[in-house]
Amino acid sequence: MFKRLSCLILALVLMITPLAAVNVSASSVSDATKGVVMVYAEFYDADGDLMFANTGTAFGVSYEKGSSSVSVGEETDLFVTNRHVITDENSDGSYTLADKVYLVYTDDAFAITYYYSASTLRLSNMKWDAEHSRMVLCNVVDYSEDFDCAILKADSTASGRVALELTDEAASSSVGDTVYAIGYPGVSTDVFGTEDLQYSSDEGKYYFTYKFDGSVSAQTLTQGIISRIGTTSYFGGSVNVISTDARISSGNSGGPMVTDEGKVVGINTYGYTDDEASTYYAIDISYAWELAEENGYTLNITSSSGVNLALIIGIIAAVVVIIVLVIVIVALATKKKKPAQQKVAVTPAPTPIPAPAPNPVPSPAPANDPTAKYPRVQCTAGALVGKRYPITGILRMGRNPNCNEIIIPGDASGVSGVHCQLEYVNGIVYLKDLGSTYGTYLEGKGRLAANQPMPVKVGDRFYLGSKNEMFEIVNKGGTK
Repeated sequence: MFKRLSCLILALVLMITPLAAVNVSASSVSDATKGVVMVYAEFYDADGDLMFANTGTAFGVSYEKGSSSVSVGEETDLFVTNRHVITDENSDGSYTLADKVYLVYTDDAFAITYYYSASTLRLSNMKWDAEHSRMVLCNVVDYSEDFDCAILKADSTASGRVALELTDEAASSSVGDTVYAIGYPGVSTDVFGTEDLQYSSDEGKYYFTYKFDGSVSAQTLTQGIISRIGTTSYFGGSVNVISTDARISSGNSGGPMVTDEGKVVGINTYGYTDDEASTYYAIDISYAWELAEENGYTLNITSSSGVNLALIIGIIAAVVVIIVLVIVIVALATKKKKPAQQKVAVTPAPTPIPAPAPNPVPSPAPANDPTAKYPRVQCTAGALVGKRYPITGILRMGRNPNCNEIIIPGDASGVSGVHCQLEYVNGIVYLKDLGSTYGTYLEGKGRLAANQPMPVKVGDRFYLGSKNEMFEIVNKGGTK
């Protein structure tokens, strides 16, 4: 009996041991492009009319949930992207989720038409045209308000788009290592001259239509060098990030940052450019793993040694089952040999130790605190010259009177409908471009990356589109 039992245990050990050394076969950077897809998110008003749309990038992941599973390299229906791709930030700091989120795998699925004033050739409005039958609808599984991360579940898989290999190698990466940012960077309308515009007699305007291409061949793969691995507080808390010079723009936000082997170490999130240098950031891939885990999905992620963590967990579980079976078999065999009146001692199961509760994140000071000495923003050149506004919370600036607290007259050159915003949080003023056409510029620093807050102080000057619309941060009373 015990001889046969020993042989059984040895056979099981020999079956499990090779698995512990399994390496997921390394892919290449070019292979990683097969897991990247364009995201198209629509936001509607109360009447059901399309107000605007966001574009970005997502990438496929392998996972296990219940009886469902997808392996690395297989077609998948679970994707990771940035939160800011599928939400819009409200004036109170909360987020509004897009009404519909799609994945775009082909070209000609949607387009944006930019209309220009016939007299001034300034951008006046935009129109989104989408062919939803050429897209795949998604359900937003969840998104994090603490980290710029979201999980999408597509209604179906798409031929040719596969799950990428995730790795925790960011923890073992070094400054100087090569990484790549993959995605669909947005188009800049700044470069279009009159020779590119067509005239619409019905609209009485010039227009230009840009058709978006969601195919693999339309992706941009940008090489960069890791300059720092650390944390940042741009997201309201301490967030692990990878700093690099691999360019990240508004369109490839949410795409993967990969190693030379095509392994995903981070999620491309935002960038900062000034007159001297540019720095771009990807948040650590572990945030996607945690968010998926909270919603019942276990993402397959390999350690820096190449061992699949999900596989290790499975091996441990299998070993536990084997040990339990061995104990039961031994107990039964022993019970048969002992007198009937003899009792077999049973070792009680250990009591599980509850996980410690997370430390609460402190809330920002209320914006209406009557004791706070709020700074002001003062217009020093342009349509609102001489006017000054207190920054007590969030101030949006732009031409649309329905969406802004500071309304720029419609004839102001280079100003979008919703151009930028100032926000006062815990004694600090943050300036953020809201995806404007001609950009928001911080004097001495250059153009701000879209949707990424930049801290500013009293005396800092910034302008909207051009220096014709210049503003300055000042103290109460207009002093510096």
